[in-house]
Amino acid sequence: MSTLIYLLQVSACIAIFYGFYYFLLNRLTFFTINRYYLLGTLLLSFVIPLLTIHVHQQENYPTVVQQVVHVNQLQNEPAVTYVASIKKVAVKQQPVNWLQVLKVFYLLAAVGFLLHLIGALLNFFTKVRHSKIDRVGKVNILRGNKKLNNGSFLNYIFLNDDELSAEEMEQIIAHEMLHVKLLHSVDRIVAKLIQIILWFNPFVYLYARSIEENHEFEVDREVARSTDKSNYADLLLHLSIARQGMLYHSFSKVPLKKRIAMLFNKPSARVKRVVYVLILPVVMISCLAFARLKNDDAKSPDKKLYSVIEGIDKLGKNPVVEIDGKKYPKSILYKISWNCIERSEIYEPDNYKTLKSKGIDIKQWENGHVSITTKEHKITYQTAIEKENLVREDAIPKSQLYARLKIKTEKGYSEEVIVHVNNEIRARAGIDAGNKALFLIGDKRYDEGQMNKLPVSVIQSLSGMSKVGGYGDFPKIDTKGYEVIFRLQTKKEATADSIKYQQKMHYTPAQRIEIEKQGKVAEAYNKTPDAKYKEQLAHNIMGQTVNMKVTGNYVDKLSKFQGINVEYKGYNYLIKSNYGQEKALNSMLKPGDVVTIKVFSTAWREEMPVIISPAFVIKNDKKIFQLAEADKIPDYPFLYEANKVRFAEGQISHITNYPNGKWKTALFETVNGYKFNLSFKPDASDLESIKEDDHVRLRFVHEVKTGAKRYAISDWVSITTNMRDYGVKNPEWFFKFYEAAQTNVKVKGVAKSPVKKQYSTIAGLEKLGNNPMVLIDDKPYPAGILYQISPSCIKRKSVF
Repeated sequence: MSTLIYLLQVSACIAIFYGFYYFLLNRLTFFTINRYYLLGTLLLSFVIPLLTIHVHQQENYPTVVQQVVHVNQLQNEPAVTYVASIKKVAVKQQPVNWLQVLKVFYLLAAVGFLLHLIGALLNFFTKVRHSKIDRVGKVNILRGNKKLNNGSFLNYIFLNDDELSAEEMEQIIAHEMLHVKLLHSVDRIVAKLIQIILWFNPFVYLYARSIEENHEFEVDREVARSTDKSNYADLLLHLSIARQGMLYHSFSKVPLKKRIAMLFNKPSARVKRVVYVLILPVVMISCLAFARLKNDDAKSPDKKLYSVIEGIDKLGKNPVVEIDGKKYPKSILYKISWNCIERSEIYEPDNYKTLKSKGIDIKQWENGHVSITTKEHKITYQTAIEKENLVREDAIPKSQLYARLKIKTEKGYSEEVIVHVNNEIRARAGIDAGNKALFLIGDKRYDEGQMNKLPVSVIQSLSGMSKVGGYGDFPKIDTKGYEVIFRLQTKKEATADSIKYQQKMHYTPAQRIEIEKQGKVAEAYNKTPDAKYKEQLAHNIMGQTVNMKVTGNYVDKLSKFQGINVEYKGYNYLIKSNYGQEKALNSMLKPGDVVTIKVFSTAWREEMPVIISPAFVIKNDKKIFQLAEADKIPDYPFLYEANKVRFAEGQISHITNYPNGKWKTALFETVNGYKFNLSFKPDASDLESIKEDDHVRLRFVHEVKTGAKRYAISDWVSITTNMRDYGVKNPEWFFKFYEAAQTNVKVKGVAKSPVKKQYSTIAGLEKLGNNPMVLIDDKPYPAGILYQISPSCIKRKSVF
């Protein structure tokens, strides 16, 4: 895109300079000056868009007076996901990239014109080789070649002496000798090359014509000084019919009427040379219009660049910046608008050092890595108003808990309440001027004035969890009179909410200790730089269609995990299929194969590369593999947990309420089209934290099928918007299937009676988690069936 913009800027400069020549210089007889103007401005047009002009801009922004409250930590960072969920990836026809089509068309045309020029040169030198040549000094004179008209190119003069008198031949030779002496062929070659580069710009053709005309005017004037103008004009008339030469000067190619008129024109008065002084403002206007303007204030110690991305000040000099998978210079981080950003992630240089110490060397991430996903795969840039607001926002000390800020808009000003968390903005909300904000901490209320007087004990009790709402979003608390409410959670509340639950299973104490141990190992690994690095790699490739090279087979002897090693952008990945298709996929790929893969899902674990499940694989332009149900989510209304609780994910809508405000009914619709009509008792748990259109995970029992893809549910177990938690629990059913996780289990002595152990013919079940997905012939079953199924009926099995 930058190359296209550059070429358009060059074209605009050429148009401006040619307009100046056509309207002011074209009729003047200062041919030598005109020559330098035409050639100089043609080349200058390529330079101006590359120039950087340093400017000084004085910016005055109003001082922001803020109330200062220091806090330690306000929000817990979310845990890193261990295994990415299988996502729906619809195989869609990619839209036509018209910009890419335009680039290809431009290059094809330019190459075509270049080949035409090369062909013309080869044709010229081929004709020269077979012509009679006389030498006059360093000039070669070719006589008798009827295929070449009277003219010249480089140090060659072509002369057709048929029906020419000796005097006419002498005038033609004198004319063309001047072309050779003045190196006019160089001007024509430069103009021709620029025509190839800017073949789409009509002004370059006008430039080439004007350069050629000016050459003839310049030479005609010199020849006329030593010969009779009338005789010379008769010669021009005599040779007025000429073939058009592509590169060489033809004696009578330029329109005859214009040459004769210019020949007999009275020379322009010297005083008219003052018009050339106007070239300077034209150049200045072009520079201001198309050169890059750089604010020198950004270099001064009291000025700096501002970005909507938090934390880029921790990056090195040359970080890797990727936006929608494409690399950009670091400077774009100070230009991109927050309006176009859907998600951004920063990998700091310190993370690279930690990985390198562990033997993982990602050299290109040495200065950090920034990954940005835009909302519509379209980058927009900061407006002047956005830049001003960033300066205002930066004036607030990041150590402040609360700040009220004036924000500039196109229609004037608005106000915004900001909550800083751990030196970063974690919560913000717009508020009308004159309206009030309320802060809820525990069971106490604080207005904006009281936030200045928070005791240290209260500040230290904050956990970091926060929620922003307005009047009516907190029905249990009197929030009348406040437009914006911030709910700041204490550590005690966070601890209560973070109690983990597990399905009620019959584990021995030793088994519980082992489960807890495995959970802690997984949790600890998820916090390591290696896990975060793999999460980034998985995120970058998820849902993409990419070309990969097969490098070999992968077999983990301990877990017997099998896959295919592939390489993409210097990183090693593993390919593994779902739905029992591993054997079929493995037999189709061999080391050295280059294949096109649509990534359906990703996963990562310790001591293993990122795992890819392909939706399809194309080899040698032929689709050799198609993932079962890759184009849609498996057509199940719900799946089972090991304790037989059903669960599904989808969207909540059409909520109706009892007079007391609690839910009465709601519609839950899964992403694959199943609909569940939910009904709730008047005294059911409060679901005010869940809004219409929220994406939730629903757990339930005792469903009743009411039609095709329709169910009725009254015995719901839990509803959550956070897939790592159970969210709102229905005490009537939840504690029948779940119990609080054991955190400190101790085994003393020996059990009085032996514990009956379960056995299975399927190896590796002990490595599965509490809630594995069990598919038999593509149908879901509870995990208990794994200890009951007979090996005689199993044709193929796989454990992940």
